Amino acid sequence: SGETDLRGLFIADGIQGTTTVIARKDQNLYAFYRGDKVLGQVPNAPANGEAAQQKPAEGQPQQDQGQSGGKGKLLENIKGDNYRYNADQRGQFNDLINNTIKGVKAKGAY
Repeated sequence: SGETDLRGLFIADGIQGTTTVIARKDQNLYAFYRGDKVLGQVPNAPANGEAAQQKPAEGQPQQDQGQSGGKGKLLENIKGDNYRYNADQRGQFNDLINNTIKGVKAKGAY
């Protein structure tokens, strides 16, 4: 849950499982949508209690703290890349809108 941007969009990152979307207009109008596709990777539960307590084999690193920290850094990198890409696209769009060239120059068409 959270605030939307000026277009009315809310971006949710890290969704796992199926989604339920609730939209509200004014104070008493609601719309509901329940997704039917599984998004992201749903973590698998171990078959029995022993599987969760097994130690990694020799030579394999433990992934208890490093994995969650790595996922956080990966997500930060992806968000940073998306921000830079969007900023570049906004700049190109503004250049296109504020274009002072009238018509097509034959020299620039080829």
